[in-house]
Amino acid sequence: MLGLFHAADRFIWKFFTAACSVLMFLTVTFTAYTIVMRYVFHNPPAWGDTMSVFANIWLVFLALPLTVREKEHIALSLLANMVSLRTSFIIQSIWTLLISGVGFFLLIVGWENAITSVGRYWELFYMPKTYPLMILPISGFFCAWGGIASMIEDWERYKAGTFQPVGATLA
Repeated sequence: MLGLFHAADRFIWKFFTAACSVLMFLTVTFTAYTIVMRYVFHNPPAWGDTMSVFANIWLVFLALPLTVREKEHIALSLLANMVSLRTSFIIQSIWTLLISGVGFFLLIVGWENAITSVGRYWELFYMPKTYPLMILPISGFFCAWGGIASMIEDWERYKAGTFQPVGATLA
């Protein structure tokens, strides 16, 4: 069971890394295209700025679960060298649990906001505002997943005696 979980976890993070790369490329491409069309051809596309902003927002919200999973978020690393390994494990677990809770909150509230959003983007061929807002529950779900996967990984390492707190320096 845990083997399947770890395989799914690896696939998800590889996919998110690739998606973030594509979204970064799209952000730059949409921005450059809009600038060239505006200043060289004096005919900017109505959708250019909006698509650039959406690609950037989706990039940030897809990178958030990556930071949670890789423990690159703001962490309590200052305490890592001041307390025992067991205490550090407990603090890190509580911190990761709190971040997972934020993910669940983003999932629930983001879903409610996305499905109740009214209106359309005229510059994007009257696309419903629900579609771009779906990044909120997606990001929330994967933040929660990343936090849970991180806790499982920390627990396995703690039991095996190989656990290292985030930000710990080797003495």
